Amino acid sequence: MGKGWLLLLLLWGSPAALAQVSFQDGVVLERQQRSIPLAGAADRIAIWNQRLLVGQMEAQSLASWSLEGGEVQWQLPLGLVPTVLLVDPLRRRLYVGGVGSPQLLVLDPEDGKLLGTVTLPGGVIDLTWDPGSGRVFAALPTARALAVIDPGALRLRTFAVPGSPLAVVFEPGSGRLITALAEPDPLGVLVMDPDNGELLARWRSGRLPEALALWQDQLLVLNSESQELLLLDLTSQGQRVQRVGLEWRPTRLAVAGDYAYVTSRDHNRLQVVHLPSARLEQTLLTQEQPTGIVALAEHRLAVVAAGVPAVTLLDLGEELGGSRPLTVEVGAIYGRVVDVAQRPVSQGQVRWQRQTVPIQEDGSYLLTQVPGGLQLVDVLIPGYPPLTQQVQVRPGFVSTPTLRLPPAERRDPGAGIGILPDGLPFSDELARQLGQALTQRYPDRSVRVLRSPMGTDPDFAPLQELLSQLTVVDRNQRYTEDLEKLRLLGSALGLRHILLTQVQIAQDYSRQGNPLVNLAFQFLAPGIPIQIPNFTPNMLRSRGVVVVVDLLRHRPGDKVLVYELSGQDDVGGDPLYEEAAAGLFRLQVRNMIPQLEAQWHDRDPLS
Repeated sequence: MGKGWLLLLLLWGSPAALAQVSFQDGVVLERQQRSIPLAGAADRIAIWNQRLLVGQMEAQSLASWSLEGGEVQWQLPLGLVPTVLLVDPLRRRLYVGGVGSPQLLVLDPEDGKLLGTVTLPGGVIDLTWDPGSGRVFAALPTARALAVIDPGALRLRTFAVPGSPLAVVFEPGSGRLITALAEPDPLGVLVMDPDNGELLARWRSGRLPEALALWQDQLLVLNSESQELLLLDLTSQGQRVQRVGLEWRPTRLAVAGDYAYVTSRDHNRLQVVHLPSARLEQTLLTQEQPTGIVALAEHRLAVVAAGVPAVTLLDLGEELGGSRPLTVEVGAIYGRVVDVAQRPVSQGQVRWQRQTVPIQEDGSYLLTQVPGGLQLVDVLIPGYPPLTQQVQVRPGFVSTPTLRLPPAERRDPGAGIGILPDGLPFSDELARQLGQALTQRYPDRSVRVLRSPMGTDPDFAPLQELLSQLTVVDRNQRYTEDLEKLRLLGSALGLRHILLTQVQIAQDYSRQGNPLVNLAFQFLAPGIPIQIPNFTPNMLRSRGVVVVVDLLRHRPGDKVLVYELSGQDDVGGDPLYEEAAAGLFRLQVRNMIPQLEAQWHDRDPLS
């Protein structure tokens, strides 16, 4: 039997049973003592002056419970479901809110007295504060905004953000406000000026970053969908990143000392990460559906669960200090390594931690005794850049990923120009016309239209799969992490620049009506505004876009270099057949090239 004991204290109501829990080969053992049940399940908890503040969701109430004596000191009905709590110990204030209510309550944590309310433009999902000024910052996902609350007059300001914020943290050293967005954006961590809402930087995130925390000079980003904990170095402006793969999908995060403690609601687990080494140290089995967690000290925690109306106090000092850990369930990885043309690679090695295996002639490899969860696998092939890929391992199963290599490295980056149209009509026509113009403009450089109705560039054909589901530009007109895919393409084809083309068209009709017919209807029905439209096509509109990517200079997060072009035809006349209208649109596209050359006259982006 392990030496670590879990002290389960069930809150609320009359004293009943209290249990002590320990681990033995992954089985939770209980010895019934006494318990005090909660009024309902809880999600978030906070600490104030040796008291636990617990928000009870079903009861829509808040309770203060003494850590020393074990008794409930006060309870307060709220009128909202409390899913987020924040304590300002310097000003003795407790902020309580919920995702389903626009009201933020301000209470005295000592006795629960209501000090005021703040009406927000939407429900709040996370709160943080500035210890110096006392300002409170609220993440409002439905309003796609951050709120700044003045603690004195409880005045409110809001800043719009380009997505739904899920978490927010204030960095006292630099005075920066950091938030994480729900959208699938590789640069989903935003660094902002809290005084005016100015966006200062965008940093990397994983998928669905639901919690942020600070530890020394690191920003911790807990990503539930990509199942990882990121450590972003604040001294490098978030450029140095360490990833800790988690065995189970995370829910909430708490930090104390050198450790991060992560609950996993769906799998009844508590995962312990040693932050200095960026390593998952241990996974422990817990009560049903653990959610909210707060650190009392290093290895001393308070946890609430969605499946059990209780607060659990954990003392993991002995458990992490040498007792037998929970039995780890393992699986295997059997996959293939292929190149960009989907041909099997027959040399090299695949490595997971200390286990390194050779690649067989058919491109296959086998890794055994791999713990369940998200694992990082390295592929080492002579002549290729190192490749690291995430593999989800299911305990008791064999995972079968295909690891695709990037193009081989080129010593000469090349000076060629590649033109890649999207799938919309006439985008390929703009690419073709642009290719002809650039061939004349740069006779000493290779210019390639990579894809067109006339065919695909033969060197580009095996690389098309590399660009599947490519998203180069985000909604803020900045380059995304997919820029690295274009960089691999450029390395393989010797391209310095890649130009992306798109054309959008619109055809409208005159709706003024036939004046003679309209006049007759006015005589027949005076006062009734009847118009019979003549439907004469007289408005052909086109809009062209050329995005220029400099593969040597541009980086993810840089502002996109984009040129906008336009064309129109207002001649009118008889209805046009599709072929005739298409001819006019192609003429408009050809006329876009002089517009583009005029924009490049003073500053050539390809020079």
